[in-house]
Formats: sequence, structure tokens, C-alpha cells
Amino acid sequence: IGRFGERAPTCQVIVREGMKEDLIPLLSNGELDVLVCRIGNTELPSGLVEELIYHDTMVVLAGHQHPLATRRRLQPSDLLAAQWILPPPDAEPYKDVAATFDFLGIGMPTPKIQTASVGLIRTLLLGDPHWLAIMPRDMFRSDIRARRLKVLSEAPKSTHRPMGLILRRSAASEQKPQLTLFIDSLVALTNPPIKNVERVREWTKEAGT
Repeated sequence: IGRFGERAPTCQVIVREGMKEDLIPLLSNGELDVLVCRIGNTELPSGLVEELIYHDTMVVLAGHQHPLATRRRLQPSDLLAAQWILPPPDAEPYKDVAATFDFLGIGMPTPKIQTASVGLIRTLLLGDPHWLAIMPRDMFRSDIRARRLKVLSEAPKSTHRPMGLILRRSAASEQKPQLTLFIDSLVALTNPPIKNVERVREWTKEAGT
């Protein structure tokens, strides 16, 4: 968003957070211009299209003061004894979290806290040295880079999450060049750069947004 703001300083950006199932109707009726989210796991209504941008990775996260943060090798018993913050079973990341525990060789532990709130999870991880969580790496990229949080383990490629855009195929009269500029700004942050960037731009032109 910051990169886009530099390129379009007069454009106002309104960000809505929520469950994808709640936001898709708002995209369909024109209240939203684009969703940036996990793709490929929801049947879309007619008139919407999705496109891959990159793959995100599920990781075990801890604060840098966590007792396990200095361990070179984690044992299943270490993880089973930890205090976990995990999503509830009806939350979108739950299946990916379960698959990560399978990879780690342990069953799903009983969490001390169940929540899908990214803000609450971040506050707990940063504020108390005893919590662990399994979350998409990209959501906590800045904290990891700043060494406020540490990745203790990374999930296998089979659990990597396809992230991308959901767009509306609209009439040409609804063209919004600012959206194309926003998508260009988003794509520029992917590492490595996505190979299908031209397809993303092509679809935004076809969608007339």
C-alpha cells in the first residue's frame, strides 16, 4: 500500500479485513475492487476470476525470547509441551495448521487460546515469551525481518498456500486505472517476481477495472 501511495498520491485506499466468504459478495456488487487472499479453495460466483500471485508458507512462530528460540533442533516433545495459539476448526487456516503438525510428527495439541485474529496472535507472540503459533509467513514478514519473531520450523511445500487476487469481470465503463497500478505495486513486492504478471495485467484489462 505504501508503494502504491507513492505512485498514486491522490488516490484514497480503503482496506476491509474479514473472512473471504463475507467479502466476496461485496466484490461482486462493486463495493470492493479486488480481494488479496488465498485462492483456489472457494467456488467463486459467476463474474469473478482469480489469479495466482505467489505461494505463502506456514511456519511455527515464537518471540525471540521464547525458550525454544535458541534451539538448533526441535523435538516433538518440545512442541507438545508448548503453549499454543491455534485457529478454531471452522477457520480457513485450520487445515493447513493440521497438515503442519502432521509434518512435524505430532498430533494437534490442545491450544491454550483459539483465535483467528492476526492482531491478537501478533500481540501475544510479541508480548509473552511462552507462546507459539503456526501462521502464514507473509503475515509476519516485517516482524521476522526485524527479529521480533523467529521461525522455529517451516511447513513442507505440500502445505504452501496459493495467494492471489480475486477480480470482477466488469463492463468497460467501470475501468479504474488505479487498480492496475495497485496490482503492479503488489506484484513488484513478490520474491521471486511472478512469471504470470502479464496474465494478471491482461485480466485486469479484460475485467475493465
